Amino acid sequence: MLSRAGFTGTVGAPIEQRLGRPIDPRLANLGRLLWFDTSGGLHNDNTCGGGHSPANGFGDSQSIAIGAQNNNWIGPHRAGPRNQRRTSSAANAPLYPKVMWNGRFSAPSGDPFDNSLGYLFPAPEGSTKFPPFGPVVEADQQLGDVMSTRGYPVSEFAQRAADISVDHPLVLEHYRTAHDIAIRQTKGEASTEDLRQAMIHYRSLFEELVGEPETPPMRVAS
Repeated sequence: MLSRAGFTGTVGAPIEQRLGRPIDPRLANLGRLLWFDTSGGLHNDNTCGGGHSPANGFGDSQSIAIGAQNNNWIGPHRAGPRNQRRTSSAANAPLYPKVMWNGRFSAPSGDPFDNSLGYLFPAPEGSTKFPPFGPVVEADQQLGDVMSTRGYPVSEFAQRAADISVDHPLVLEHYRTAHDIAIRQTKGEASTEDLRQAMIHYRSLFEELVGEPETPPMRVAS
């Protein structure tokens, strides 16, 4: 019956080819043990497997994640305090090293294993329900993430504006205006209308950047 349904039992066969490196059985087994090791939990009661359940495609069995102080169950009967998020699936994560398992945490370098530029972390869960400066500042930060994903170098506003002026000159003014409003908002100087206009400008930017070809232009450091 499985054969008729298309299951061959060889789904893992090309994994080394896709990774571009051999798999060390000892490290793979260590990973399996650590996945369910509670020593990394805040109260020695949580594991990677708590939110990334193998029975759920290494994703969350809950609509909203249950982390520390759980009842040591993995699956539908898991109980405990809920977080302000849902754990994403970790299946096939090694094949996409630049995609973070948790969208709240990012590596400016574009590689989660490269800390040369440090890491960006959100405020602790429960300390705030919304971004400290609202969606406009968050949009400004996300624009940098989108540009990095598109292959642009991680840089400050001036360099980003210069890059946009080359590939997307028609939306450069959108970026300048929106960024200026984002800066004024952090100082408490932006009005509600300013914030509304900023989101319109950022929307134009995102539509232009996300709609460009998948292969980014090559950048040569000067």
